[in-house]
Amino acid sequence: MGKLKLTKKEEEKLEKLISTLELKGIRIKKAIYESYLSLEEITPPMIAELEEEAKYENKKNVDEHIKRNYILLVNYRFHFAARDQSEQKIFEIDAIYEAKYASDIKLTDKIFEIFKNVEVKFHLWPYFREFLVDATVRMGFPPPRLPLFRVKYGITPKNNQN
Repeated sequence: MGKLKLTKKEEEKLEKLISTLELKGIRIKKAIYESYLSLEEITPPMIAELEEEAKYENKKNVDEHIKRNYILLVNYRFHFAARDQSEQKIFEIDAIYEAKYASDIKLTDKIFEIFKNVEVKFHLWPYFREFLVDATVRMGFPPPRLPLFRVKYGITPKNNQN
């Protein structure tokens, strides 16, 4: 997928969203890992694939303690699978995290496409990396080397105080 083009108005909306955003919590909703082969049964090298999927929901804020108009719930799914050279599945790891944000801006689908790859993934990637390493070691495999988080597309808010 190429870079998503935003209009000037959408860029301003994204900038305001990021500059007024408050992270209210992160929780893991689902975590499953399963091993199909032992380390001794695999034919090196180990080939890994990572898939990601994100969904969001805007809710009108009803909590008087939160001084923002909207609550944004984002479910972010990471699916990591490893197979060996002979295409046998070695293990799978699936985790769904929920990030809860408070904001004055209501998300749109177009702005969410950028928001999920910048802010949301930035907040959740360390949690998934830790879970992946822990699960892999518990299954008897060496921990995979995951890349650092890289921003695919971003706008730096002018007035962001964080």
